[in-house]
Amino acid sequence: MIGLPLVAALALLAGAPALATSDPGPPEQAVAASPERPAARVWVETVPLRGPGRAKVLTFDSLADVPADLALDAPSLVCWGGQELRVDCRQYPSPGAAPSLATSDRGVIAHGQLILGGAPARGAIVGVFLEGVRATVPHFVPLSLDEETNQLMRRVGVGEDGTFELVPLAPGVYRLEIEWPGGAVTSSEPFELPPASRLTGDERSAGVGHARFSLGQVVGQEGVAVEVFVADLEGVPVAGAKVGAHQGSLPDLRQFGSVADDRGRARLVGLDPAEATGISCWAPGYARSEEAYDHAPAEAVCSLGRLAGIRGAVAAEGQPLPGATALLRHAETRARTDESGEFELREIVPGRVDLVISAAGWRSHRERLDLHPGETLDVGLIELVAAEEWQLRIVDGETGEALSGASVESHELRSPLGVTDSEGLAVVVEEPGAAIRVGRLPDYPFTRHELPQSPPPDEEPVELALYPGGFLRVRAWDSESDPCRFCTVSIQGNDVLESVVTDPDGEAVSPLLPAARCSVSLEELRSEGRVVSRSSGSEIVHARVLPRQTVTVELGEARREVILRFEEPLGTWEPSLRSARHHASARPLGADRWVLKVPTREPAELRLHSGFSYVQIGLLDLEPARTEQRVQLPSGGVVLELGEEPPGVVELRGGEAAEPVAQIVAPGSVFHLPFIRPGQYLLVIDGKAGQLVDVPTEGLRHLDLSAQP
Repeated sequence: MIGLPLVAALALLAGAPALATSDPGPPEQAVAASPERPAARVWVETVPLRGPGRAKVLTFDSLADVPADLALDAPSLVCWGGQELRVDCRQYPSPGAAPSLATSDRGVIAHGQLILGGAPARGAIVGVFLEGVRATVPHFVPLSLDEETNQLMRRVGVGEDGTFELVPLAPGVYRLEIEWPGGAVTSSEPFELPPASRLTGDERSAGVGHARFSLGQVVGQEGVAVEVFVADLEGVPVAGAKVGAHQGSLPDLRQFGSVADDRGRARLVGLDPAEATGISCWAPGYARSEEAYDHAPAEAVCSLGRLAGIRGAVAAEGQPLPGATALLRHAETRARTDESGEFELREIVPGRVDLVISAAGWRSHRERLDLHPGETLDVGLIELVAAEEWQLRIVDGETGEALSGASVESHELRSPLGVTDSEGLAVVVEEPGAAIRVGRLPDYPFTRHELPQSPPPDEEPVELALYPGGFLRVRAWDSESDPCRFCTVSIQGNDVLESVVTDPDGEAVSPLLPAARCSVSLEELRSEGRVVSRSSGSEIVHARVLPRQTVTVELGEARREVILRFEEPLGTWEPSLRSARHHASARPLGADRWVLKVPTREPAELRLHSGFSYVQIGLLDLEPARTEQRVQLPSGGVVLELGEEPPGVVELRGGEAAEPVAQIVAPGSVFHLPFIRPGQYLLVIDGKAGQLVDVPTEGLRHLDLSAQP
């Protein structure tokens, strides 16, 4: 076995793709139909793109009943549709009011056929998702509302002949996610649904009013089967356990899923026998099991250990202490004590954990515990000791002026401890050495401080200095050099960990930050059906936050499309562009016209390439408003005769240490190198400098290198 990254419910690993394969869960219950309330004709779903929130569904009798503005609590994906209406979805990056939802009664019905092993893929299931949705949760486009169960339906079945048909959808770029018979889950290539007005003839369905668009045949890959046995640590089968596998990595990730039967056995079909494979199993009440193999095994065993728990009681001064917090460090597991001071933490992965009991006004209790599978450990009664009373004085670090209205909070619990008065004084109860944070003033961000290990003599207040902060304005471009819409920007520094989401223009403003140096990184999250991919670390810049100022930070590379018209035929050569950070090839628009994306913030060099060989043409100087430019190439060049055993690399350099003006890799016996600017160049063969070559203003200079050693 090898250390292959395994599928996890949600793993966000900095600098590497991460996978999320759990469904977002059912939405909150929709409004039920009744004799007094007829079946809903319009539904609206809002899905938070980030955070732990759940989808919400509203139903209405007609589109006119939908509120003019929908209040969104978080960045959301909003989808809507209904009887005789198409399904439409839009992303809204900021909380608040969403624009009014409008729709058309004309959509496009996508249909196709699934083929597996040369035969129709009976029993397959098809879902559809929007291409490029940036979210931390998986998402499928809702297709219809089941009036009996009040649940949105997100998948359609495949007929006996392997055909499927989706409901009418709005124009856009989509992808299919297909659950093949046997458990393989794959995503199709992106496809664009054009507006209904662009489809004519047989693509039109006059009876329904919606257009039809054929996706043709989608062919699945056959492969080998893997038998998986799921049992607990005593060898007892775990019926109903979910079994998943994956091969490859994004964007070519292939997933597989199945469910263990009463004997604890599951079967996955369609795996590549030679490819590295990750297999994971999970069931309610058990810790997830993950294994990695260097190729698909014929059989695999998943051993599931039961989750553990911790219970106990908290008291202070001999009395039960309700409202105290019990938590595990470096985990999301936490609970509060009830009226009897009792608490219980559930569903803990067995192993060594750090338990922390905290309550305002009392010293925290910390304890390291070893939990065994299936164990609920009783830690008994924990008696908290009263914390010390501290008098704090909060001042401006530059002027020494007292700051009134500053909030003091527990750094660990984020619970309030006190607020400074007009003289900048606050009395808080906390244990010595505890970490607190102070701030929440118009110009002063929260900053972390630690209380002394013992109170100062003569009851003098502990003086803490705050310094004015500032803001970062971020402008971001994605990997396609387009504004990075709805992307997450992470800001990290000493005691600073913030994130903001860019708007449709790729811009965002940070919250108030301490005046210090920090790193700013761009994170692209894309929801691809049940997979959420993350790309992070490729764009990181360091910035300094300045007091009471807004500093602009740019991430990625802005580009715009430009058409180049060449006055000479290029033959087998193709244009490309290279800037300090990127290399982009052009796409042809005809015999002499090519389109490419050019940087807007830094110079870029135009090259011609053929295979692994290239020729530098020079910097591309474009006016900001120009979208098309004629390019006149140099008319001189070189013809090299390299003999029967040509060298590996031939270069022309403009000087001893200059970058190659032209480079030929693994050429043939005779190679034409046109479009070289006139001048004298150094010929370098396999890293060894040779003769000087004069390139004429016009015509080709012939060099016979076949006789040279």
